Amino acid sequence: MAYPSILSRKLNIETFNLGFSGSGKMEIAIADVLAKIPADIYVLDCVPNALPQEIKERAFPLIEKLRKLKPHVPLLMVESVDRETGNWNAYIKNRVSQQNSEFKKAYINLVLKGYKNIYYISADQLMGDDHEATVDGTHLMDLGFMRISETISKKLSEIFENK
Repeated sequence: MAYPSILSRKLNIETFNLGFSGSGKMEIAIADVLAKIPADIYVLDCVPNALPQEIKERAFPLIEKLRKLKPHVPLLMVESVDRETGNWNAYIKNRVSQQNSEFKKAYINLVLKGYKNIYYISADQLMGDDHEATVDGTHLMDLGFMRISETISKKLSEIFENK
C-alpha cells in the first residue's frame, strides 16, 4: 500500500494521491490543478522521476504559483528516497543527489523570499538505513512505504499542532 493510503488510514484523513508516477515532472500547469482541490495541506513528493535540470527550472515556479493560488494552505516538500543502486552506480548516486539538491535549493529560495508555511523532509529521514525498504534497491515495498508514512505523519502532526 502506498504511503498516502497508509496515512489516510492511520490518521483518519482523506488523501488524494494524484499518482503521476514517472510523468510527474513539476510542470507549472499542475499548480492550477492542485489549487482546485480543497486541501488542508499539499504534500509535494515529485522529485524521483524529474531530471535535476527539470527540478532546477520548475520546482520554484510551480510552488510559487501554488503558494499564490493557495496562500494559507501548508506545503510539505519531500525529497526523493536514496537509491540503493547508488552504492555501486555513481551515475545514480549523483543524479539523486542533484535532484534533492535542486529541490532543497527551491525550498531555501522560497523561504528566503518570505513564503511561509512551507516545510521540508530530507531523504535521510525516509527509509531507514537497514537496506530493507525496497524490493530492488529503487522501488519501495510495504516496509518502505510504512517508514515514509511514519515520517510524514510526524511532520503533519507538527504542522497542524502549530496552526
